[in-house]
Amino acid sequence: MKIVYFAWVRERVGKTDEELTLPAGIATVGDLAAWLAGRDEGYAQAFANPNVVRAALGRSPASR
Repeated sequence: MKIVYFAWVRERVGKTDEELTLPAGIATVGDLAAWLAGRDEGYAQAFANPNVVRAALGRSPASR
């Protein structure tokens, strides 16, 4: 899965984007944010308050 970070989140995680293989059980954006928050201190800061993080989902043309 490709994840693109913007603004405040990008500043905290120190990356504009990354390709990740998610563990089993990640089914929602909330699950993803919680998993990301456990990666390191920067991610923990970025995803500490999920109410201020916005997400958009996109599908590749091949998956449509």
